[in-house]
Amino acid sequence: IIDATPGGSPPFTIRWYRVESEPEEVQEIVDSSDYKVYPNGSLAIPDIDADNEGTYRVVLSNGDGSTSVDIEVTVLDIALVIEKQLPEEIIIAPEEDLNLELIVSTATSDCINCYFNT
Repeated sequence: IIDATPGGSPPFTIRWYRVESEPEEVQEIVDSSDYKVYPNGSLAIPDIDADNEGTYRVVLSNGDGSTSVDIEVTVLDIALVIEKQLPEEIIIAPEEDLNLELIVSTATSDCINCYFNT
């Protein structure tokens, strides 16, 4: 996830673009199976791979004007995620604990960040 935290006076408009070079071509990123643009302006690339490497541009605008920042994304490694089916419904009493195990494998020992919705 790439965060875009604006400073200044709201309301803001936040737009993301993929910048291809030689020749330069700029394509706006919208919600799709390849990208998720959150209401707060953050950009997620759910199934990232080497094809997603490159330059991304975020443009922040408000009534006072606009500014942009180019971000270079480099994919160092791809995680292999092994999915395990869970029951459709799990009921946990407030005093009970729920333990989930996540197994992730990569070719290197680079840091892996995991985020869960609770």
